Amino acid sequence: MDSKSHLENLLNSNDIAKVSETLLYIAHNINNVEWAEKNFMRMANNSNEDISGLALTCLGHIARVNGRISKEIVIPFLKEKINNTRLCPLII
Repeated sequence: MDSKSHLENLLNSNDIAKVSETLLYIAHNINNVEWAEKNFMRMANNSNEDISGLALTCLGHIARVNGRISKEIVIPFLKEKINNTRLCPLII
């Protein structure tokens, strides 16, 4: 399941369960932090609140699991999301 193109195809699926499972898989199994961050940020813009919320949570998981995050990219993204009242409780 760890081919990046295969994972991206799963993320683009309309199957919420598959997308959720894939987000969690990436957070715990993929060591390419930059690639994971890019996909989590993309999915955090998903219209489904469960998916967007999980993607934001996975940004935290990837930082914890790998001990680093691209602060110059992720922090401004999260600050922008704080203004979104729908997602704000997930960030703070």
